[in-house]
Amino acid sequence: MRIAALILILLIPCALIAQNNGIRYTSAYKDYRNYLYTFQEGTPIQLESQPVRSFKSGGEITAYVNSANNLIVWYNGEKTDLEDASTTSYSVNNNLLIYLRDKTLAVFDQGKLYRLSYFTREYKANEGMIAFRDENIDILKVYYKGKIVEIIDYTKNGTYDITAKGQLTLHGVTQPRDLKGKLT
Repeated sequence: MRIAALILILLIPCALIAQNNGIRYTSAYKDYRNYLYTFQEGTPIQLESQPVRSFKSGGEITAYVNSANNLIVWYNGEKTDLEDASTTSYSVNNNLLIYLRDKTLAVFDQGKLYRLSYFTREYKANEGMIAFRDENIDILKVYYKGKIVEIIDYTKNGTYDITAKGQLTLHGVTQPRDLKGKLT
């Protein structure tokens, strides 16, 4: 009981400091029974009444593997059961839950689940972005804020379709424009 009280005493200042910019930062911890709690907006919330296998927390997300071996995410006051976690590795990075099950790479972002690749060769995640390569097509792709962009290797010989995006001002009127071209 003393340990639980000490944890709460240590987490309260962290939670008060973390409440800024409208983001509800969470922090997760296990009690002496290995039950999982999240500490959000100054209040501890019990997420599981059975011991959990693992958990990770960051930003507004707490992700964990429960006693039934399911990957669960706590976001915006709700729990979402994603899938069996038998062959799953996961991480939490800047409000993203990124997980790899077998070769399927997925991300839980802003309450939505995106499957990025079904044949992932490799991936790296940092600062809310995920870069990954698919085994079938050897093109580097980057996920950021719900969008996937292909990064083309322009060092290889060939002709490439390109698009320049920006603002064009004519006669004092500024409008967004996409200019298409070819790079050889």
